Amino acid sequence: MHILQIGSTGDDVIELQSTLSILKYKPGMTDGIYGVKTAFAVIQFQKDNGIVADGIVGPITWAYLQRLMATKTAFN
Repeated sequence: MHILQIGSTGDDVIELQSTLSILKYKPGMTDGIYGVKTAFAVIQFQKDNGIVADGIVGPITWAYLQRLMATKTAFN
């Protein structure tokens, strides 16, 4: 996964937005564009999970997202 922040675009952003939506965060449209709504959703996710809330999706944030998705999928 790439490091994502405002201005990032592409498939990794689509995956991020989809994951945030599934986890009940609201990143706006799943359009592959990391904008303000996606940033706010990331910051809220980071705050909720004790991660530095900078809106940048790096290795730590990706790991938390993947772990929560794996847990959610296992129980659904």
